[in-house]
Amino acid sequence: MKLEIEVDVIGVHLADFEGKIVAPTFIDSVDSGVKMTFLGIDSLKEYKSALIQDDAEELAGTEKEIKDKINRGLKKAISEHITMMDSIRVYAEALFSFIYSTDAHREDKKYIFNELIEGLKVAENDGELDTAIKDSTYEMGEFTIGYKMAFRKYSCDFLNYDFIALRDQLVADLIGLQKSL
Repeated sequence: MKLEIEVDVIGVHLADFEGKIVAPTFIDSVDSGVKMTFLGIDSLKEYKSALIQDDAEELAGTEKEIKDKINRGLKKAISEHITMMDSIRVYAEALFSFIYSTDAHREDKKYIFNELIEGLKVAENDGELDTAIKDSTYEMGEFTIGYKMAFRKYSCDFLNYDFIALRDQLVADLIGLQKSL
């Protein structure tokens, strides 16, 4: 979901990757250590897997410390990704609850929910996403909830996050909730 995931590892330097430690595809030297850049969560997980495979070999004390520092940075980045995914899931659950907890006929709720999903599928930015929600749920009142803010932190940040991927995950989560009925 994040366009580029940057992992700063303090105390590790480019020269440390010349031994048995696998270097990521994109790595730069910074004042305090290295900055590793991954093109999405999948490439970060692939690198983490490569590091784990290298654990089968016995590493000297210094190399083990270096890998531990790298792993801490990777775990932090994965944790941030999980937090973002949780915010999408919580937002989807809030939308689902908003629609299905109102006093309306079940078929009307299904219709509104399907209209919402169709509107979200074509949204190209956060403003269009908001409009799709308002247009499909206007008869139910305004969708105002605190969960919106956590999701908006990511959906409004088009420089660092892939809006289309966020939107698609939101739609997938909503469809999953609908199937659970």
